[in-house]
Amino acid sequence: MKITYSLELNADINKVFSYIEEPSKQKLWLKDVVDMIPHPDKKDEKGEPFTMKMKQGNKIVDYAGRTIAVEKPKFLHVYVGDSKFSMEIKYYLKKMAENITKIDYECEVSSNALIFKIIYAIFTPFTKSIMRKQFDALKKLVEKSKQ
Repeated sequence: MKITYSLELNADINKVFSYIEEPSKQKLWLKDVVDMIPHPDKKDEKGEPFTMKMKQGNKIVDYAGRTIAVEKPKFLHVYVGDSKFSMEIKYYLKKMAENITKIDYECEVSSNALIFKIIYAIFTPFTKSIMRKQFDALKKLVEKSKQ
Protein backbone atom coordinates (compact mmCIF):
# COMPACT_ATOMS: atom_id res chain seq x y z
CA MET A 1 0.00 0.00 0.00
CA LYS A 2 1.50 3.26 -1.10
CA ILE A 3 1.03 6.76 0.28
CA THR A 4 2.31 9.77 -1.61
CA TYR A 5 2.37 13.46 -0.82
CA SER A 6 3.93 16.60 -2.32
CA LEU A 7 4.39 20.09 -0.96
CA GLU A 8 6.44 23.22 -1.50
CA LEU A 9 8.24 25.03 1.28
CA ASN A 10 9.58 28.57 1.30
CA ALA A 11 13.06 27.52 2.37
CA ASP A 12 16.45 26.54 1.01
CA ILE A 13 16.80 22.90 -0.06
CA ASN A 14 19.74 22.28 2.32
CA LYS A 15 17.75 23.57 5.27
CA VAL A 16 14.72 21.42 4.37
CA PHE A 17 16.91 18.35 3.94
CA SER A 18 18.46 18.87 7.37
CA TYR A 19 14.99 18.68 8.98
CA ILE A 20 14.26 15.43 7.16
CA GLU A 21 17.61 13.76 7.76
CA GLU A 22 18.88 14.88 11.19
CA PRO A 23 17.43 12.93 14.13
CA SER A 24 17.38 15.95 16.47
CA LYS A 25 15.26 17.87 13.95
CA GLN A 26 13.01 14.95 12.99
CA LYS A 27 11.62 14.83 16.52
CA LEU A 28 10.43 18.42 16.11
CA TRP A 29 7.92 17.58 13.36
CA LEU A 30 7.36 13.81 13.40
CA LYS A 31 4.66 13.73 16.07
CA ASP A 32 5.19 10.32 17.68
CA VAL A 33 8.94 9.98 17.20
CA VAL A 34 10.62 10.12 20.60
CA ASP A 35 14.15 9.45 19.41
CA MET A 36 16.20 8.28 16.45
CA ILE A 37 19.43 6.56 17.40
CA PRO A 38 21.88 6.02 14.54
CA HIS A 39 24.30 3.08 14.60
CA PRO A 40 27.07 4.19 12.17
CA ASP A 41 29.46 1.53 13.51
CA LYS A 42 27.13 -1.18 12.12
CA LYS A 43 26.93 0.21 8.56
CA ASP A 44 27.14 -2.44 5.83
CA GLU A 45 26.22 -2.92 2.16
CA LYS A 46 22.52 -2.62 3.06
CA GLY A 47 22.96 0.83 4.60
CA GLU A 48 23.26 2.40 8.04
CA PRO A 49 21.01 0.99 10.77
CA PHE A 50 19.17 3.06 13.35
CA THR A 51 16.62 2.56 16.10
CA MET A 52 13.43 4.62 15.98
CA LYS A 53 11.66 5.06 19.31
CA MET A 54 7.98 5.88 18.84
CA LYS A 55 5.19 6.66 21.22
CA GLN A 56 2.28 4.26 20.83
CA GLY A 57 -0.42 4.95 23.36
CA ASN A 58 1.23 5.02 26.77
CA LYS A 59 4.36 3.12 25.82
CA ILE A 60 7.52 3.65 23.80
CA VAL A 61 8.16 1.07 21.07
CA ASP A 62 11.49 0.48 19.31
CA TYR A 63 11.59 -0.09 15.57
CA ALA A 64 14.64 -1.15 13.64
CA GLY A 65 15.42 1.00 10.66
CA ARG A 66 18.03 1.44 7.99
CA THR A 67 19.10 4.40 5.93
CA ILE A 68 19.37 2.82 2.50
CA ALA A 69 20.45 5.79 0.40
CA VAL A 70 21.30 9.45 0.89
CA GLU A 71 22.03 11.95 -1.85
CA LYS A 72 22.30 15.28 -0.06
CA PRO A 73 20.28 17.46 -0.40
CA LYS A 74 18.03 15.75 -2.96
CA PHE A 75 17.13 12.24 -1.81
CA LEU A 76 16.68 10.16 1.33
CA HIS A 77 15.55 6.52 1.37
CA VAL A 78 14.89 4.70 4.65
CA TYR A 79 13.38 1.42 5.74
CA VAL A 80 11.59 0.94 9.09
CA GLY A 81 9.91 -2.23 10.26
CA ASP A 82 9.51 -5.20 12.50
CA SER A 83 8.14 -8.73 12.13
CA LYS A 84 4.57 -7.41 11.63
CA PHE A 85 5.01 -4.62 9.09
CA SER A 86 7.54 -2.57 7.17
CA MET A 87 7.71 0.86 5.57
CA GLU A 88 9.99 2.04 2.79
CA ILE A 89 10.09 5.81 2.82
CA LYS A 90 11.55 8.03 0.12
CA TYR A 91 11.92 11.79 0.15
CA TYR A 92 12.72 13.53 -3.14
CA LEU A 93 13.68 17.20 -2.83
CA LYS A 94 13.93 19.64 -5.70
CA LYS A 95 14.98 23.28 -5.75
CA MET A 96 12.15 25.07 -7.56
CA ALA A 97 13.53 28.60 -7.19
CA GLU A 98 15.65 30.55 -4.74
CA ASN A 99 14.44 29.47 -1.27
CA ILE A 100 11.61 27.33 -2.64
CA THR A 101 11.90 23.57 -2.23
CA LYS A 102 9.50 20.86 -3.36
CA ILE A 103 9.24 17.59 -1.46
CA ASP A 104 7.80 14.49 -3.07
CA TYR A 105 7.18 11.82 -0.44
CA GLU A 106 6.51 8.12 -0.99
CA CYS A 107 5.78 5.56 1.70
CA GLU A 108 5.25 1.91 0.81
CA VAL A 109 3.70 -0.02 3.71
CA SER A 110 3.84 -3.82 3.66
CA SER A 111 2.66 -6.64 5.86
CA ASN A 112 2.01 -10.34 5.47
CA ALA A 113 -0.63 -10.26 8.21
CA LEU A 114 -4.20 -10.20 6.89
CA ILE A 115 -5.48 -8.31 9.94
CA PHE A 116 -2.96 -5.51 9.30
CA LYS A 117 -4.12 -5.24 5.69
CA ILE A 118 -7.74 -4.96 6.81
CA ILE A 119 -6.96 -2.40 9.52
CA TYR A 120 -4.75 -0.42 7.15
CA ALA A 121 -7.51 -0.28 4.54
CA ILE A 122 -9.98 1.01 7.13
CA PHE A 123 -7.60 3.60 8.59
CA THR A 124 -5.92 4.84 5.39
CA PRO A 125 -7.79 8.19 5.40
CA PHE A 126 -6.80 8.70 9.04
CA THR A 127 -3.18 7.80 8.25
CA LYS A 128 -3.09 10.29 5.38
CA SER A 129 -4.52 12.97 7.67
CA ILE A 130 -1.75 12.38 10.21
CA MET A 131 0.86 12.54 7.44
CA ARG A 132 -0.52 15.85 6.17
CA LYS A 133 -0.41 17.28 9.71
CA GLN A 134 3.21 16.18 10.06
CA PHE A 135 4.19 17.82 6.78
CA ASP A 136 2.28 20.97 7.78
CA ALA A 137 4.32 20.98 11.00
CA LEU A 138 7.52 20.55 8.98
CA LYS A 139 6.57 23.44 6.69
CA LYS A 140 5.83 25.80 9.60
CA LEU A 141 8.97 24.78 11.44
CA VAL A 142 11.32 25.11 8.47
CA GLU A 143 9.84 28.37 7.19
CA LYS A 144 10.08 30.11 10.57
CA SER A 145 13.51 28.69 11.51
CA LYS A 146 16.58 30.90 11.13
CA GLN A 147 19.02 28.00 10.62
